[in-house]
Formats: sequence, structure tokens, C-alpha cells
Amino acid sequence: MRDNSPTKRVIPHYHDRFVRALLSDPEQASALLHDHLPSAIADRLADSLPEVCKDSYIDEALRLSQSDQLFKVQLRSGQPGFVYALVEHKSYPDPGLPLQLAGYQLRIWQDYAQGKAE
Repeated sequence: MRDNSPTKRVIPHYHDRFVRALLSDPEQASALLHDHLPSAIADRLADSLPEVCKDSYIDEALRLSQSDQLFKVQLRSGQPGFVYALVEHKSYPDPGLPLQLAGYQLRIWQDYAQGKAE
């Protein structure tokens, strides 16, 4: 039996669960995207809610330190688009980050080319 007393209860990765919950709720995600994307991008998004796509593109080994979500969005032009939200939990500068992000983008484009990202 698990001990849930305040001194024994540990909530591992609570920040990761919070971010995942935020990104999985279309209304919250919409607010996050409109508030944090550069205005040149946010202004191109239609008022419709983003559609949550595939669960995660993050490598299994890094899932404890990052949260991500791919969204299919409608643009004001009427065309569809994708927004990839990635929240890092790193506590140090990582010179390998650009290559890591490029790998995630490649996976998204591969899924899109194979019809899996829609």
C-alpha cells in the first residue's frame, strides 16, 4: 500500500504533467499560442481552436525533461498550418539543442508526407 502522507508523497515531474495538461486542452493551447507566438505568426491564426495531433515527437530518453505538442491550426487565409509547441525543462544551456529541434521538425515533416500528421 502506498503512503500518501505529506512527508512521504512525492509528485515526480509535476511540471511536465502540468505542461502536458495545458497543451492537450485546445482552449488553453489556443490562449498559449496567441499569447506567446510572435505577433507576425499569431496574427495569421484563425480564431478556431487548434486541433491536437500526435502525442509527442520527443526522444524517449528526453521525455522527462521536455513536453511537446503538435497542433493543426486554421490560418486566416483559409489554409491549414501546423504549430509545434515545445517546452524545455533544461537547467543549463545545451549547444546540441538546434540539432535536437531539427530532428523533431524532420519527424513532423516525415509524418506529414506520409499523411500521419493530419
